[in-house]
Amino acid sequence: MMAHLFCAGTGEGRWANPEEAPIQYELFNRDITIKADSSEEIVEYRVKILNETGRENFGIFRTFFNQNIQKIEILEAKSIHDGLETKVPSKNIEIKPVVSEPNGFDQMMQASVTYPNVSVGSTIYLKFKLTIFKQPFPNYYSRSFYLGQEGVWTHCNVNITSHLPLHIMLNDPRQKFVMTEKKEGEKQLISLHLKEGEKFYEELVNEPHNSFLSDDHATRFAVSTFNSFDDFAKASALGFQTVIDEPLPPLLQEIKQEAVKGATLSDQINIVTSKLAEKIRYLSDRTTIEGRFSPRSLKVTVTSATGDCKDFSAATVAILKALGHNAHVALVIRGAGYLAPQKLLPSVEGVNHAIVKVTDKDGKIFWVDPTNVMSIAGKIFPDIANRPAVVLDLEHPSYDVISDVDPESAKTIVESEIELNGDLQNVKGKVILTGEDTLAIAGATLFDSEQAVQEKVIKMISGEATPLNKIVNLPDLRARIVPESLRVEFSFSQKNNLLRTNLGHGVSIDSTWGGVYTQTVDGQEGTMYVGTPSTLKRKKIIKDINGKDLSKLDFSLVTPWLKVIRKCDLQEGNTVIAEDVVILKSFISAAEINSAEFKKLKESIKEYCQNVAVIFP
Repeated sequence: MMAHLFCAGTGEGRWANPEEAPIQYELFNRDITIKADSSEEIVEYRVKILNETGRENFGIFRTFFNQNIQKIEILEAKSIHDGLETKVPSKNIEIKPVVSEPNGFDQMMQASVTYPNVSVGSTIYLKFKLTIFKQPFPNYYSRSFYLGQEGVWTHCNVNITSHLPLHIMLNDPRQKFVMTEKKEGEKQLISLHLKEGEKFYEELVNEPHNSFLSDDHATRFAVSTFNSFDDFAKASALGFQTVIDEPLPPLLQEIKQEAVKGATLSDQINIVTSKLAEKIRYLSDRTTIEGRFSPRSLKVTVTSATGDCKDFSAATVAILKALGHNAHVALVIRGAGYLAPQKLLPSVEGVNHAIVKVTDKDGKIFWVDPTNVMSIAGKIFPDIANRPAVVLDLEHPSYDVISDVDPESAKTIVESEIELNGDLQNVKGKVILTGEDTLAIAGATLFDSEQAVQEKVIKMISGEATPLNKIVNLPDLRARIVPESLRVEFSFSQKNNLLRTNLGHGVSIDSTWGGVYTQTVDGQEGTMYVGTPSTLKRKKIIKDINGKDLSKLDFSLVTPWLKVIRKCDLQEGNTVIAEDVVILKSFISAAEINSAEFKKLKESIKEYCQNVAVIFP
């Protein structure tokens, strides 16, 4: 009960006060020296623990590094409590391998420091050196930092001495930092420091769970030897092109011969990616080769029967090129809810996934992610939609933007008939999924039994795990190539599921989709992610019920973010409720959320879409 009281809702959105921070950076120094093929970084900080969250998060220091190109040395570590300094014993400092990567990938390591005698009020001190002795490209360096996060900052100095020319990006929306740059012979000197007397804490409070501080509104600092995404694309393409130009191993030749049978480009792409997914097991995207974001050879990928995104993309492009198609690897940030910032410097750290761009003879573009178990050429996986892509074409490199999912393509259609028999509600109907919405269940029986999938589907539709007389007819969910649509038929019965009122029984027509819009808070500071653009069409027929004054439930709403139409009427003695909901935008900014138009949307959803029912005697 108490948990519900504390989690029942949010108040007014705001920036956190410094007094609410879990820790305080009393000292933060980062000195970086950059040479043509290496760099050295000395990091020194002193942190005061302000509450139990800070104690938990900072009582142990952990960081990861790539043994093939990096080295970490712990120079000094100690904790201070009530004026007593305690040096961290050597047994509390560990540098050990992370789980070994498969054939051909770099070995990742973890460095950890466990501080003794850490309590609220304690201070911890750490100084370490990070050496990078090999870069992914010649004469390359990049680094980026988020500032003002984790706790309140009262001190911050970043000093960079570079023998390579660096481009600089500073996003300082609250004007908390001072940056200087000068030349000293062949060296470039860059200094960034927190203004004197500032107590800087960049954290949001009382925001909805799907609210976040976008990078455009976060304090960020970055340097890179690249300023042009085309130049970055050319440099990245070299490692891929060498692999793509290799002769196809026998397995990839077999896949090519199978793909030739496809009648269209979409068919051929689907055959290639589905066969690769069947024959080669996908690994994490975080693998590198001596720090390079490059694939292993086609032969190694096939022989090991494993591959990361770079291996899958290189193999896909190699096969498609052998089929005569215009295909290239592209680099993106993968993940649902990613919003690319306006200010960005090209860097290896600025991408985390490799996909494929295919262009047909008429200029139509296919964005293909071959690492997915399912193949759906011509559609866009939501976790790569609506974001920039660095296309690795040596002759014509480009920085493209992948289109968002089209709500006219991604549709869920739910039709149900309800027959009332005393306190029993008998329901039958169908669900039709099209376009990207098919991914909700496509391939489900590759992972679970058909019975388990049926149980999940009926729970999603009925709201309970074990309704009476449940029947679910599933389509073929083992195929790796996703069809244009998937149809599920269902029926079940529920007891005591009707609303009881002093005017008679009722059937709820609450719209659960509306909650993501009504949970916003006054004064919200964060951007809100509401999901992938899509269309939901629901039709509910309540048999032999003559609902009264049904037009009072009619509802229409058209905004830049959402479009809703609900129509309620009588048809052949039945009450029919039809509702169309179209999500038009994935992200809604804080400025939009606090606008009069959005507040009107929010109130309209509360009035017409929450706690709504058809009452009958």
